[in-house]
Amino acid sequence: MSTQDVLRNSGAYSIWGRIKSQPDLFFGVILICILMVILVPLAPVLVDSLLIINVTISLLVLMRAASVTRPLDFSVFPSLLLVVTFARLSLNIATTRLILGNAAEGPLAAGKVVQTFGSFVGGDNLVVGFVIFTVIVLVQFVVITRGATRVSEVAARFQLDAMPGKQMSIDGDLAAGLIDQESASERRQEVGREADFYGSMDGASKFVRGDAVAGIVIMLVNIIGGLGIGMIYHGMSAAGALEVFGRLTIGDGLVSQVPALMVSIAAALLVTRSAASEQLSTDLGRQVFSSDWILFTAAGFLWLLLPSGLPVPMLLMTSAACGCCGFILRRERIEKEARERTVLQSEELDQARVPVVDVKTLMKVETLELLIGFHLVSLQDRDRGGDLLDRLASMRQKLALELGLHVPSVKVSDSKEIGSREYCFRLRGTRLGTWRIIPGGSLALQKDEERPAISGELSFDFESSIDLADGSGFWISDSMEEQAHEAGCQLVSPSTAIALHLEDCITAHAAELLTYERVSQILADLKEKSPSLVDEFVPQTVKIGQLQKVLQDLLLEGVSIRDTETILERIGSSFAEDLRHEQVLCEVRRSLARALATSKLDINGKLHAIKLDPELERLIENCVTETVDGEVLDLGTEAREQIRVRTYEKLVELRSEGHKPILVCSSKIRRHLWELLGTRVARLSVLAYEEVGEDIKIEIHRSVNIGIVPVSSAALQE
Repeated sequence: MSTQDVLRNSGAYSIWGRIKSQPDLFFGVILICILMVILVPLAPVLVDSLLIINVTISLLVLMRAASVTRPLDFSVFPSLLLVVTFARLSLNIATTRLILGNAAEGPLAAGKVVQTFGSFVGGDNLVVGFVIFTVIVLVQFVVITRGATRVSEVAARFQLDAMPGKQMSIDGDLAAGLIDQESASERRQEVGREADFYGSMDGASKFVRGDAVAGIVIMLVNIIGGLGIGMIYHGMSAAGALEVFGRLTIGDGLVSQVPALMVSIAAALLVTRSAASEQLSTDLGRQVFSSDWILFTAAGFLWLLLPSGLPVPMLLMTSAACGCCGFILRRERIEKEARERTVLQSEELDQARVPVVDVKTLMKVETLELLIGFHLVSLQDRDRGGDLLDRLASMRQKLALELGLHVPSVKVSDSKEIGSREYCFRLRGTRLGTWRIIPGGSLALQKDEERPAISGELSFDFESSIDLADGSGFWISDSMEEQAHEAGCQLVSPSTAIALHLEDCITAHAAELLTYERVSQILADLKEKSPSLVDEFVPQTVKIGQLQKVLQDLLLEGVSIRDTETILERIGSSFAEDLRHEQVLCEVRRSLARALATSKLDINGKLHAIKLDPELERLIENCVTETVDGEVLDLGTEAREQIRVRTYEKLVELRSEGHKPILVCSSKIRRHLWELLGTRVARLSVLAYEEVGEDIKIEIHRSVNIGIVPVSSAALQE
């Protein structure tokens, strides 16, 4: 039977499995056991076992601290130091109880371990043992612990002072494209962990100093108490009591201070390890023995010491060892330089070749992209309070509800092509524009036509879903917020401003986002709800491309396509009657008339709009001519511009009163009038009279009336 089978049959695997599955419970049991060592008297045999375990754990801690590459690899050390110190002090209390209570019974009263340390280290001379114990305590307290404490304090302060610089360095690498967002987040977390570790070590080093002080106090208590107990209760002489209690006390002090010394060295090793790429042993060998001439110099100096009277054999052996190591290092250095020259020549040959380029990656086009400058990177970093990604997600949900359009995810990345305070949008690789932003400021949206009398950096012409009289905005600093509020401006954070701006851009280009593949997906989703409807019209009556064209025309005018069932039903019926595209679109809008008008109502349920003068409307109707490609508006350039200018003036007056830009007209010219005005007025809604239900209250504020002469050949004939 193998050793593994023996362990499995003995239940060791089962116990280890329970410990791994419930480490918190196991750790709590250990702490309770340590506390019980203080409260409950223990037999000397059990104390011996615990003392040996304490020495073993201290040795493991020392070896682990010496093998780590960087301090964070042993980040649990401050907490472990507290537990180990607590356990060691509890053992001191247990051994003190045995020494003072049972010392008169013989040298084994406190256990074999204490007796062995007292006799082996100190020998037969009690003074030698006391001196050795004192030296160990002084080395630990004055040299190692004090130095480690000072290093911990300085390291903690330097780490805190260096945090802003490290964060800026990470942001710079992210902006330069040297690392990705995930790597930047990991590096930021590592910077925070380093500061926490050195701060914890600054406090944990006090445990080591306190442990050394406690060892001295416990030793004095044991000696003084032992003298009193031996002379009073056991009738010993002063010399006899000192011999018995002193030897056991020294053994107890050594068995506790030796592990404490190992833990102190481990703490010092951790805090003195700064920037290392390999283990301590490797770094020592590479850095101390890094130059052959240093070893040759040491060998020559030892030869010069031969006439001094020092032991000649040891000088010769040491000098020869240094010389041999120097020759070995020199040979390795020459071989390394030869290999580097070979690699360099190989790299030069490789650079002369044509590099391999991943063409597929370069040709990939993202649907929506948001490029931000270096100073705006913090807006997307959740660890630094950035909420840009959350704002973009909310924007996509809002557009899905308002337009019924699935907006693809927005790829956010930093770019050196734009300024550090700029951002731009890309639609299928084409830049829509570039705008500036103040990361620490706010966007002031003015509600009046005239700009408020406060200074700021002019931004884009902003037209968002927020009902504003005028959409222009400008950036102000945080100190000007109160002044902006008094001027009647609405303040928007940088992340919200970018999200709202992108919402406007997506709304204006929504038709381009409705791809053939997306329409196919819409039909697939609709088929789960209304399979008979889809099977009836698609693809026999309505082709996917025809449906895509109608939906795109609706999105161009800001009409929601969320009610796909109604839209497909009307399209299928219209195409079955062989109607033209313009007629089909008109029928679809009529089927959506209730939703079209309801979305434009104010809080009182009233529709506010302007209309065309009957004479002007009749004149435009006369200019609509029939061609092979369908109906066109045959208006001259001058007449078109006059209609645009006068209509825009009336719409601005309507918006100044706090109403949405809405124009009502006859159904015959509705499409042509929107094509004439829609590109000039943002979010303009042109409704036909038939699209406004009888149950909707409509208030006409103004009428567009221009005295124009006949504007086309068709008008002249009329």
